[in-house]
Amino acid sequence: MIDGKWIKFVLKEQKPKTQVWNIVAKEDNFVLGYIAWFSSWRKYAFFPNNNMVFESDCLRDIITFMDKLMSERKLSNN
Repeated sequence: MIDGKWIKFVLKEQKPKTQVWNIVAKEDNFVLGYIAWFSSWRKYAFFPNNNMVFESDCLRDIITFMDKLMSERKLSNN
């Protein structure tokens, strides 16, 4: 698990080459969406649940986390 300001990232599934991470609200542990590999774009993507609202700190934390996942993936492929 990794924490952002208002959200946390909880590993949901370890696949052979990628991971799936739930995005969970710290306040009530509600799952807001997930981050998973999107093969069409060859990168991690954010899949929000319906009717979720995000402010800039949360979005920044999500982007930072996805960038970290991409960096780790690139290092593991070398």
